Amino acid sequence: VLPYRRATTIAAMVGQGLAILFILVGLKMSFWLVIIGVFIFMAAEGEDRIVRMRSVLHDLDVEDVMSREFAVLSPADPVTRGIEMIYQTGQDNFPVLQEGQLVGIVTRPALVEAMNTHGATVSVGQIMNPHAMVVSPLEKLVRVYEEIINGATTSVVVVDGGHLVGVLSPDNISRYLLVQSSIKSPRRRWGTPASTG
Repeated sequence: VLPYRRATTIAAMVGQGLAILFILVGLKMSFWLVIIGVFIFMAAEGEDRIVRMRSVLHDLDVEDVMSREFAVLSPADPVTRGIEMIYQTGQDNFPVLQEGQLVGIVTRPALVEAMNTHGATVSVGQIMNPHAMVVSPLEKLVRVYEEIINGATTSVVVVDGGHLVGVLSPDNISRYLLVQSSIKSPRRRWGTPASTG
């Protein structure tokens, strides 16, 4: 029995081959076949990419990728403070703490929209999402990743023993995947050992 990742890769290759056939036939017969072929090709490529990502993330916990250094906001902070923090820290989503307790999360789109719609006097507490997704640092990363790509959340707050210990965003996962794809295997990096005979 083929492993799931290998089976998906083969299925994606078959799908892409079928898509190319549709495109070639469509160029001679019907433009609609070209459109169908393009959609099949993109869908097959997307599915293969998702499976490869899941395979890379499968053995990781949230704590392996999360940001451990992050900025927070208070419900009383004006949205201007949040806007400043975006370009000062490079962070897009901010846990909101009141007296050391997590009370919500506020995102860059929410801050920008509030600034444009209501002006600088609006407080973070008025626009924050009080239902932040909270996970343990030992939560499997692949499960959280699936929540993110399904649109359930854009950022995750990591809490351990009642204490805020990290933030996980799509950027964290993307950076990890980018770095891993750039790192060569030891065999490729250092070469095979020279024979001594």
